[in-house]
This record gives sequence, structure tokens and C-alpha cells, in this order.
Amino acid sequence: MAESPTPNTPPGPNCVRLERLIHELPEEVAELRRQLNRNSGNSSLPPSANPPWAPRPVAKKPTGRRPGGQPGHRGHFRKLLPQDQIDHIVQHKPTACEHCAAKWPQNAKWQLLSRHQVTELPKPAVEVTEHQAYGCRCEKCGQMTEAQIPEELTHSALGERLSAAVAKNVDETEWKRAGRYLWVAATRRLAVFHLDPCRNRDAMRMLLGKKVRGTICTDRYGVYDGVPLGQRAICRAHLKRDFQQCLERGGASEPIGREGLSLCKSVSRLWRRFRSRRLSRQSVQRRIEPLRAKMRKWIERRVGLQVKGTSGFCREVLKVEPALWTFTTARGIEPTNHHAERMHRPAVMWRKQSLGSHSVGGCRFVERMMTAVQTLKLMGRSVMDYLTEAVRALHGGLWPPALIA
Repeated sequence: MAESPTPNTPPGPNCVRLERLIHELPEEVAELRRQLNRNSGNSSLPPSANPPWAPRPVAKKPTGRRPGGQPGHRGHFRKLLPQDQIDHIVQHKPTACEHCAAKWPQNAKWQLLSRHQVTELPKPAVEVTEHQAYGCRCEKCGQMTEAQIPEELTHSALGERLSAAVAKNVDETEWKRAGRYLWVAATRRLAVFHLDPCRNRDAMRMLLGKKVRGTICTDRYGVYDGVPLGQRAICRAHLKRDFQQCLERGGASEPIGREGLSLCKSVSRLWRRFRSRRLSRQSVQRRIEPLRAKMRKWIERRVGLQVKGTSGFCREVLKVEPALWTFTTARGIEPTNHHAERMHRPAVMWRKQSLGSHSVGGCRFVERMMTAVQTLKLMGRSVMDYLTEAVRALHGGLWPPALIA
């Protein structure tokens, strides 16, 4: 008969394994809950992908102001076309004086008080032109002479403006099939797109070049670590979502999330005052400095936390901490990279409709069309006019028009 183990007998391997599993179980459950609770407020998910149980958007408190532009705001209006581009002019004139009912004389001096233009599609949406080639047999020599339809007309069954309109149906982040990732680099006047099967540094260099010039605003994705820290700005919108995750993770992570979200609000208030010219750049830098020191202090203090996700997040933040504040010194850089995300939105719609690109040629078409259309919009130029000119140049065997004059 085997003896029962004494209290001092070390546990067997099965007991050790069981204790380890029990110890790891709470962390695994917490991670599964975190994955289940992902939404647009604590991750990169768009609002349209929120699960049914996601918290409703926070309703803004009424400000008491009337809707629309506030006093002092410069309005944005559609520019009127010049008179030589108007097809029809309808003049609205009063039939008689509204004060005494007197009729107007023949030589009344009318004054133009206001103009309003209405743009409409004509009832025949397209105009079809048939080109016919004729031939005739000579009665003297009996030979047939045939006319030829000009070669530049036979390249396509669509005219220049219709070809431009068809090519303009563009709208798209992740791509599919031949190109899996759509990259974009955008300034205030230029947007350049690149479709690549990879999401690595080689793909980034195809877009930005082997040596990046200037300053770029990105998220904390590791591919961008190859760019010198002095040339980087980190998007604070991504940082805010990570702080929200820490808050929802609870436990030792909760204070980091709470303090981080509070800091993000303070920075946003300062930036809004700078954008409205109520603060100078020097004032923003002076007021940011104590916030920066405070954040670095409590992030450093919590790097050693043994909490999955939070410890790594703290290390990542410290690694790129100087780039979090680049927006205070580099002109033209904002706290977020929302501008690049806005450039991506039309491409998202294109991807949903076309289901991606099946060939390398299709990828190049997407790159070029998105680059042209978004850049033209940023510069306030007519997309239709540019594409019409490009099609005309193609049919004539000429160089395409310059995108940037």
C-alpha cells in the first residue's frame, strides 16, 4: 500500500500546471472581455462597425448658441461661374412699384442686386454622335476611294467628358486582392496614394522615398520607427483611444486611462485656443511643458505594471514621447493625422463597391485616380476639367496635363 504524501512533499507537475492556469485565467478573461468591448471610442474601429452593446455617443450639452456659423465666422460659399460659362440667364424683375403701384417706363434703369446659379443635368444625359465613313467608286478609273474615321476618335466609344465622368467614380484603407493596403501621404495641397501587397517598411519607402524629408504625423505602428524621431509627430487621437482602453481595462490600468484622458482634454483645449488665435505658439509651448513633465512622470512610474497590454503601451509611449509634442513646434503639423484619414474615406467607398483590384494594372489605376482627384479637390480645381484634358491628351498622343501647376 502506497504511503500518502506528507505536507512537505513538493507538488507534482500536474499541480504546478494547474496552479499556473488558474493564475492566468483572470488575465485571459479580462483580455477576452476587452476584445468583446472594442468599439470606435477605444480602438480603431469605425463607428459603423460598433457592436449593438457599444455605448451610445456622448450627447453634447447645449451651448445656447443658434445652429450654424457664429458671429465673426467667415462663411464658405459656392463660387459663381463667370458669365461666359452660363447657358441660360433668367431675369427676375418686379412688374410695378410695390409702394405706389406705378408701372415701369421703357427706359427704366435696372440694378442687379443678387445672383444665384442652379446647376442641373440636361434631360438627354448623353449626346451620341455617329461617325460614318463613306467611299465612292470612280467612274473614270473604276477604283474605290474610302474616307477614314480619324484614328483619335476610334480609341474609345466614349467622348472625352464622358470618359472623365466614368473615371471619376472614385471613393476607399485596407484593399483586397492584388493590393492589400492603400497608403496615403497628404499635405494641405497634395495627396499621394500607393497600393501595396505589404504593410512593411519597403511599402512605406515606395511612398515616402528611402530618406524621408520633412515631418510626418503617424500612429505608433512599428514600420514608422525607421523614421528619425525628430521627423515624426504621433497622432494624439490614437493615444486617446489607448487611454480609453486602459480605463475600461480597470484595476491598475484605470488610473493611467483616467489621467491620460484628462491630459488629452487639456491639450485639446490649448490647441483650440491656438487655432482660434487666442494663444500664440510660444504660449502653447509654455503651457504644454508642465503637462508633458507630469505625463512622463506617471507613465514611467507604471511601466513595471504586470498588466497585459498596459505595460507594453507605457513602454511604447516612452519610446516615442518626444514626437507626441511635435505639433507644438513644427509648423503645419496638427495633433492628429485626421487629414490623412479624410483622404482615405472616398477610397473606402470605392473598395466597398469594387471589392478591390484584381491586377497590378488595376492597383496603378486606383493610385493615380485617387492621387489626382484628392489633390485637385485640395487645390480647389475642377476634377472634370482636368480629367477631360487628360483624356484629350491621351487620344492625341500628348503628355498628360500637369497635376500641380
